[in-house]
Amino acid sequence: MRFQLSTLLDMGAGAAVAYTIVAMNSPFDPVYSVGGGTCTGFAQWIALYQRYFVKQCKIQQTIWNVQAGTSANTTAFMLPVSSTQASAGVVPTIDMIMESQDASFATQNVGQWVANGQLLSKSWNPAKFEGLPVNSNYDDLSGYAGADPVIQPAVYCGFVSNQGGLDYQAVQTLLVEYVTELWRPTVLSSA
Repeated sequence: MRFQLSTLLDMGAGAAVAYTIVAMNSPFDPVYSVGGGTCTGFAQWIALYQRYFVKQCKIQQTIWNVQAGTSANTTAFMLPVSSTQASAGVVPTIDMIMESQDASFATQNVGQWVANGQLLSKSWNPAKFEGLPVNSNYDDLSGYAGADPVIQPAVYCGFVSNQGGLDYQAVQTLLVEYVTELWRPTVLSSA
């Protein structure tokens, strides 16, 4: 199942980071922090099944710096976090991004120019990333029509200033692909 999002990320005056949080295992509700944005075709598929389980989450992100005259480099990033970190509202820093083995990042140069349109692409297995055996946590890692999974790791997708709080803007384009197993078929009747 696929979800697409295009948005303007704005650090705002004095901020050092701007991002969108994507749920690693919820095609029902991909935008973790604010909710909404159901994957294309999800409603039709979940009408035939009671549950879904995400086996793999792949995210492609393009960040395009649109702030002219910026004075420092920024770093585009995708930083996966566990369900406990996501629910605690962890704010990513440049050190967290650069030192995470599971993160993907690329430096964006000062100002607007063609090399700033990097495409980052990476995939994760939510169960393995969370460090859980699939069989014992199948229900907690899966969701159903109208509900997110109980255990929900997430991916912070955005950009961070390399030199502290600065006012930057960037256009973010995300393509999220969920490799999903649908299970517990719904009983259909002619009644």
